[in-house]
Amino acid sequence: MVPNVYIQLEKMPLTTSRKIDRKALPKPEISLEQALYAAPQTTEQAKLCELYAKALKLEKIKINRLTKFIN
Repeated sequence: MVPNVYIQLEKMPLTTSRKIDRKALPKPEISLEQALYAAPQTTEQAKLCELYAKALKLEKIKINRLTKFIN
């Protein structure tokens, strides 16, 4: 299992038995769309991203690796 988001903490919250208190961990302040977004790495990818965004009338940030173009 690989986490989508990492949050840096000063100190891990612990239970009385010195285990990590998962309930006391802060919730990430990032949406799943933002976590999955991968910016284009080449000029070709950037151009394709712009074309898809215009054709589908979407913001560029909404086009990510899980976007389905064909239903």
